[in-house]
Amino acid sequence: MALDLAKLKKGQRTGLKTPVSPLEELRTSPDQDFSFGRQSVRIRTTDLPGRGHIALSFWVNGRPLDEITASFCIEDTSPSDCTDSSVTSNYGFHGVDSLRLGSSSSQPDGALTFVQLESTHLFGVFRCNTCSDWKLDEYVSWPLEDSPATLAAYLVNSTLHSFEKAAEKGDDAQFEATGKSLFNLLFPRPGLARDRFIHFIAARYSHNVTGSTAPSLFVRLLPDNDLETFMVPLSLMWVPVKAENDNFLGLHFRVESPLDRQDYTAPSQCLSNWVLLTPPRGTKRPELDRLLERADAGLHLLRGVSRERRLDDPAKFGEWVGTSNDPIADVVLVLGHHDHDMIFFNQDDETPAVLSTAIERIFPRPSLAILAACGTGKPGAADFVRRFNYHGINSVIATSVSVDAGLAGAFVSTLVAIIKNHPNETIGAAHFDAVKALARKDAFRDQALIFNLMGNGNLRLCLPAAAADQ
Repeated sequence: MALDLAKLKKGQRTGLKTPVSPLEELRTSPDQDFSFGRQSVRIRTTDLPGRGHIALSFWVNGRPLDEITASFCIEDTSPSDCTDSSVTSNYGFHGVDSLRLGSSSSQPDGALTFVQLESTHLFGVFRCNTCSDWKLDEYVSWPLEDSPATLAAYLVNSTLHSFEKAAEKGDDAQFEATGKSLFNLLFPRPGLARDRFIHFIAARYSHNVTGSTAPSLFVRLLPDNDLETFMVPLSLMWVPVKAENDNFLGLHFRVESPLDRQDYTAPSQCLSNWVLLTPPRGTKRPELDRLLERADAGLHLLRGVSRERRLDDPAKFGEWVGTSNDPIADVVLVLGHHDHDMIFFNQDDETPAVLSTAIERIFPRPSLAILAACGTGKPGAADFVRRFNYHGINSVIATSVSVDAGLAGAFVSTLVAIIKNHPNETIGAAHFDAVKALARKDAFRDQALIFNLMGNGNLRLCLPAAAADQ
């Protein structure tokens, strides 16, 4: 980029007055005193019309110095694509807390971003937004030892595999040890970044928090290519802050992770148009019997869902998600088995099944999918999450590893009970409270952290009208 040195030297001599919105000033008049050069770049957008944001981050020697974010309209056929009520966020390295949108500050307490700068270099960036001793644009950064693809492969083949085996055996010690190894994977070396992150966690560590009062931590991965959607399972990370158990992050912090196509619109009314996919009764399959036994309390509260919205055949569900006809749904609940991007009930032959590619229905914004099946948010197996998101769903609860059938049923019952008893609670707060309630039960303990929320947590759900008062 060519710089106007004469203009730069003049600015150094006489000083510069920077406007509140430099980009807006440049749009009005490109030749500003504070503009010393211009560079053009081509931006490739997705095929989703609406308002989006572009962030420019400036780095020196592996350390971010500053960032600029700008809002743009991505049009299909008309500028009206950007005049709706959808809400996005140009959060940058500061992150976003969807439960705080509309308040004086929408920023989370902390933000953790993993950025790919080159094909094989991945850096972590941590920002504390509620630390009085941090400057406005102060960050700490550190290099990781893996590229995004290598990190994803290790998470699947080693970290999540170890969590899965520990959960199957009920081995709490191995589950905790794997949480510690996840911390070492993301913070591989002692130093300033690790120390400041631990200090941030320790200062906010408390057993006495709920979904409405818990501090928040934003996390995302920014690869330089179209790496398959997956969530960094930060809730399962064990942080060495106190000489006691229960140092898993998800028991003390609400962890926020955006989806690929993120919209933070908050509905004026609660979401109440439920569609359910649950196994039929009498399958004589022990794991499905256990699933339904634990889920019965929640399904009983949802008995007001009409018959045409209650599906017990994956093939029928596949037909439903493959059409744009009624009924309209803004909450989708799935209970069953999941593997190789298929959902099914018969674990032996995996048929009938619905594949993730069957999804063609466009869902209203906002909407939520609850995928209480094995590994629906696992790297390499998150295509249901991705395709639901690409078809309008902006909030998803999914599992990071295989989940015990009893735990899946218990999670649904606990979550639905919280929705019934606390109708004004957001799904972000309700999810946190459900996980914490299950973690207190000896049958599940920390395994409840397998359930993760991605996307907009600022949605409110209510039970179908016929069941709300029962």
